[in-house]
Amino acid sequence: MVQKTTAPYGSWRSPISAGLVSASSQHWINQLYVEGEELYALLRLPEEGGRSVVARVLADGRFESSTPAPFDARTRVYEYGGSAGGFTTLSALAFRDYSQAGSSHYGISDLEFWDGETHKFEANYCRSLIGPYPEDRAPYRQRSPVHRAHEINAPLLIFQVLDDKVVPPNQSRSVADALRDRGVPVAHLEFEGEAHGFRRAESNVRTHQAELAFFGKVFGFRPADDFPPCTSTTPKPFTQAATPAEPAAKRKA
Repeated sequence: MVQKTTAPYGSWRSPISAGLVSASSQHWINQLYVEGEELYALLRLPEEGGRSVVARVLADGRFESSTPAPFDARTRVYEYGGSAGGFTTLSALAFRDYSQAGSSHYGISDLEFWDGETHKFEANYCRSLIGPYPEDRAPYRQRSPVHRAHEINAPLLIFQVLDDKVVPPNQSRSVADALRDRGVPVAHLEFEGEAHGFRRAESNVRTHQAELAFFGKVFGFRPADDFPPCTSTTPKPFTQAATPAEPAAKRKA
């Protein structure tokens, strides 16, 4: 018989932990594939360190893995994002090593400079997310991918629009230069006449072409179409014009 325990409200310790729930469950990732009458899905296995497998879904709800251990179906993963998502992409490559490549669209790389250079509407974002500047300058630098560019080893594709008032072009150029200097595969494409994002049809087409060509080289596949070469359009070297102390002088109220 299970012994019952009486405890004051809010002090009872549950024997069910997050680790126990995670280890005893499987997580279906929202990617499904249909082949004839067969249904396949991507399944993450917490009990195997989060390994992902391609699994055939059986009629009774069970699954049959098609990915033998120790292989992982997500080993060819690349990071992708624009603006703040570009910051996430650069951070993932700089602070972690599980991604095989990345594509940053006008991403933020230097929080310290960005907070002093961006337009007035977003001028205080970092202050609310990180802290006042320059009092909390240290975390601004610690969380900026540009200061960890020496840790980026995965191939990186960078898109930057030149009329961008939200994320100025130097945010991308500084990272591209740092990777070139270390011999890390990087392609940096700049687009004239575009602001924060891609509005023109030809710009959107070119970015998709460049990504397919770039990732085809990284992951070893050949796109069905022939695309223009994915080469940098930025002159080298690029030198950051500002000094680390300058953003404070330009800071907006």
